[in-house]
Amino acid sequence: MGVGVRCGPEEELLEVLRAQAGEIAQLRAELAERRDQCRAIIEHNPYPTWVYSLESLRFLEVNDVALRLYGWSRAEFLTMTIADIRPLDDVPALLSNVARMKRCPGGITGPWRHRHKDGSVTEVLVSFLSLPYVGQAARFVVAHASEAPHLVVEPGGLACLSPREREVFFLVVRGHTSLEIAAKLAVSPKSVETYRARFMMKLGLETRADIVEYALAHGLLGSAS
Repeated sequence: MGVGVRCGPEEELLEVLRAQAGEIAQLRAELAERRDQCRAIIEHNPYPTWVYSLESLRFLEVNDVALRLYGWSRAEFLTMTIADIRPLDDVPALLSNVARMKRCPGGITGPWRHRHKDGSVTEVLVSFLSLPYVGQAARFVVAHASEAPHLVVEPGGLACLSPREREVFFLVVRGHTSLEIAAKLAVSPKSVETYRARFMMKLGLETRADIVEYALAHGLLGSAS
């Protein structure tokens, strides 16, 4: 008569640990994917772009376009806060706006006056997205000249997308992975990739960085909340 093999407490614990290790590995991969996506958007954005801490207001990252246009070096920027690029008279309004919109996931504010290292001042609109960055509550910002025509959504745009394509578009903008979107919409990951490919083709986008940049440039982040 055969005797069934039973797993002892050590074997059961080992199985639990293996399962947890697999989940941790998947989470790490997803976080790495999001970090890479964020870095690509910052580095390759054609407009002044930075990330700042919502607690300290200090710059955490800044792209080369901002360095060139604002005049400070990267080392200088990373010792500064967003108040340092505002005329002194504008700082109270800045702090009030940050406090008021601290829980806002994204949108466009302005026009605001930004001060450059040489003392010159330009008027800008600010597109922003709240997100965690290197373990901190942070805000991703793109600054546009206030008269910039690209802030107007062109004819067609999201109107040419199906309702499901729009849903996937906004979930991608908010940083969800394909697996998360599939679970949220109760569809397969393959279907998510199909919807993503369709809206990218219709909007003329090629990369994930292009998707978020499109939302920022067209003031669509508020709609993604």
